[in-house]
Amino acid sequence: MSTSPLSLDQHWQAILQLLPAHHFNGQHIRFDGQPALDDSAENGSIYPLPHWGCIAVEGPEAATFLQGQLTADAANLAIGESAMAAHCDPKGRMHANFYLYRLNDQCFYLLLPLSMVGRALEALKKYAVFSKAELSNLSHSLALFAVTNQSSAASKCLSQTCESIQAHQLSVGNGRQIIIVDHGHASSFIKTINSPSLTPSPLTWQGSSAWEYQLIQQGIGFIQPATAGEIIPQMLNLDALEGISFTKGCYTGQEIIARMKYRGKVKRRCYPFSTRETITADQLISLSIGSAIFDSQGNHCGVVISSVIETTTSCRGYGLAVLKVAAIESGNDLSLTDKDIDEAVVIDLGKLPYPLDE
Repeated sequence: MSTSPLSLDQHWQAILQLLPAHHFNGQHIRFDGQPALDDSAENGSIYPLPHWGCIAVEGPEAATFLQGQLTADAANLAIGESAMAAHCDPKGRMHANFYLYRLNDQCFYLLLPLSMVGRALEALKKYAVFSKAELSNLSHSLALFAVTNQSSAASKCLSQTCESIQAHQLSVGNGRQIIIVDHGHASSFIKTINSPSLTPSPLTWQGSSAWEYQLIQQGIGFIQPATAGEIIPQMLNLDALEGISFTKGCYTGQEIIARMKYRGKVKRRCYPFSTRETITADQLISLSIGSAIFDSQGNHCGVVISSVIETTTSCRGYGLAVLKVAAIESGNDLSLTDKDIDEAVVIDLGKLPYPLDE
């Protein structure tokens, strides 16, 4: 759930005309007949991601440049591999985080929410002045799709299709992929997905909110404008998601991040949550990214990182929140609130699918 509407460019407008019946609410796409969010991952699914973008970093010193800026080990990332990574300020606070993909020896792609592309590009360019690396925004020349739970037959067909149109497949864990397609080949890609060639195990079109729900359940969050410059990578669990290298050497913000691992304790962590009850239209604002979370005594103890709303069965909210570990361990109720609503929204925390190293 974002705080500003998404404006689809002409390429995505053309792509959506090729997809099954759907609705676009200014934030996410939802297909007619789509299952509830908590049932959306049972079968092979494909998700259009118009709310995601891409930054390219290329040149003879692209790897060296990124090695000195990102939390991940960019220099040792193999061609065709991807990893979680973040770019931080000298105080260890994240400008942005993203999936880092190595296209070839001299080119990397950074995949991240479209709302963060401009901010992330500006922050990186400040350090690229004296490096033989060029940075560019490819968001409006590429289309991104996510895929989950594909069968072996669907996987084979998808790989063949991607090879024929020179699309790229990024593995992002637990059988999930992100597909990068040039806008010029998007129609061919979609026609293949919609063709009988994927039978008897087709990929079902799911809305972009369903993909965000999958990320939430996997404990994977991304910085948005409302949270940029506020959060250290460990607070978003990037250490547990293999998005931080503690052996590669120096990078911007490395001293603070390393100190938190070796000399301190992470006092805030990221957890999935759901609203305990259905929520009203007036309460939706409390789920906005950047909204505060409070403990049972009314003390501020966290912030919303991402959220989606279920509207198929009942109006219920799901999200990720960075919370004080002490508030989590207390076992007391946590709630969302806002000055414009009368009643707090109580939330229940979910379990992370990975261990946290404390």
